[in-house]
Amino acid sequence: MLGSDAPTSVHLILYVSAMSTYTVTAVNNCHALLDRFDRTRVRFEVCDISQEPERAEADAVCYTPMLLKRFPPPRTYVLGTLSNVDALVRLLESCGLEPSR
Repeated sequence: MLGSDAPTSVHLILYVSAMSTYTVTAVNNCHALLDRFDRTRVRFEVCDISQEPERAEADAVCYTPMLLKRFPPPRTYVLGTLSNVDALVRLLESCGLEPSR
């Protein structure tokens, strides 16, 4: 859970489908990337669209895996297995986060 003294800087939701062969890769890539940053400033959740289709619909998810940066605005979507680490690092840096290692 988030530390009470550090405000959440980024809210990320990884939308996945349990049926997709890419789900495990995308989840692992997200965790590996987020381990480079101060996790107390990132709220990260994984949402299986088969379990919560209303959330996927509300966020206009039409493809999985799909990472949604919900906060700070504007919303940003990244599609695929998230193996392009440079793009994800730039996304987090644009939110004011710096890699810790």
